[in-house]
Amino acid sequence: MKTISELHKDNKCIIVGNAWDSMSALIMEQQGFDLIGTTSWGGCQ
Repeated sequence: MKTISELHKDNKCIIVGNAWDSMSALIMEQQGFDLIGTTSWGGCQ
């Protein structure tokens, strides 16, 4: 796992997914997203 700073040093576009629950985050991780964000509501569920 890399930090956001480390991702920027790679000099490439960063693909960010926006997960709304744990299942969508897992799917995005399996699909190879560089970074996964979440909504505040999604983290509460």
